[in-house]
Amino acid sequence: MRFKSALFGAVTALTLAGPAVAAPVQVGIGGASFTPGSGYGVDVSELLFPTLLDVKFSTATFAAQNFTLAAAGASRTFSMGTITLDEPDFLFVFGGIEANETDNLGVTARLNFLNPFGDVVRISATGIATLGVVGDAGVDFSIDWSPVDVAFGHGGSLRVSLADMSFRAAGAQNQSVTVTYLSEPVVNAVPEPASLALMGLGLVGLASTRRRRA
Repeated sequence: MRFKSALFGAVTALTLAGPAVAAPVQVGIGGASFTPGSGYGVDVSELLFPTLLDVKFSTATFAAQNFTLAAAGASRTFSMGTITLDEPDFLFVFGGIEANETDNLGVTARLNFLNPFGDVVRISATGIATLGVVGDAGVDFSIDWSPVDVAFGHGGSLRVSLADMSFRAAGAQNQSVTVTYLSEPVVNAVPEPASLALMGLGLVGLASTRRRRA
């Protein structure tokens, strides 16, 4: 009886156990959106008490994504939408970015992942506005995104990052997203049928020899 138990355990272990193997991951993203901070908007008057920085965030050009990352280190970049700096200057003298337009400029991007997990990934950024005329020699507005690592499966992870942006004049820029396959989930490999057959024959032979000796 003990031999039969050992034989069954050996076959079961051989079937279920095996070295970890690399597995491609299917990534699906169904939606995207921006949530800007309270410091963004359009002032009623740029000359009288301006308090809002005129920056527009849009995902109108976003298209649902469905792609495969073959192995750790692979990545895919796609467009999430556009960001437009539209802060006006009047004759390049009045207007521009005022002190009261530099506060509360955080922004959050949201990506609705369908695969390999079903959840919303949030990526945050800090917007920095520089006082003065828009379109001068310096940077007028910049956005610094913080990448996010997301776990899935058993040991798998993806990094979601947005490209940092810098505006030296009013206008629209494309906001891109990169999804990088950081680490692969552990997947147990099932031995090939031929290997199982040979192992099984060997164990059967051992069992026959044992019965004859008994």
